[in-house]
Amino acid sequence: MKHAMLAALVVLSACMSQENVASIETAASHFFEQQAAGQDAEILADSSQGFRDSATVEDLTRLNGAVRALRNCTTPSRDPANWRSNQTTSGHFVTVVYNRQCESGGLTETITFQIVGNRAILHGYNVAGMALFPAAAPAVETPAASTTPEPPTTEQPSPETPPAN
Repeated sequence: MKHAMLAALVVLSACMSQENVASIETAASHFFEQQAAGQDAEILADSSQGFRDSATVEDLTRLNGAVRALRNCTTPSRDPANWRSNQTTSGHFVTVVYNRQCESGGLTETITFQIVGNRAILHGYNVAGMALFPAAAPAVETPAASTTPEPPTTEQPSPETPPAN
């Protein structure tokens, strides 16, 4: 495990400065703090233009609300094997993966940051895992409907109605 982490750090450091690595760790921690505190509007305001163009505060509140509703989750921990750095004509983007274990199952959070100078700005967020889907209640068997037809009822005339001729 130590060798794998060291190898990942060597590869990572060849592509990114220590300032960029530190800014990503800081930005992720800050995101999780804001998420837990319900500061969804602030998260959106501080994100990249691309993120703001693709999400509303209502969308982000709904998504983060589902995460906040989970019970007994561990602190998010970054998966050292899941770190992608991508340089494009649109900029420099780094995607990291964090995992949590919650009472109702595992949770995987994938965060993409846009690197601007030495600053990491939230560009994408995806959350998945069985923790988001509560366990279904056990199925209750209902008795089968009777296949015997009900006997026909005969309608009796009421005393106020005179008999028909």
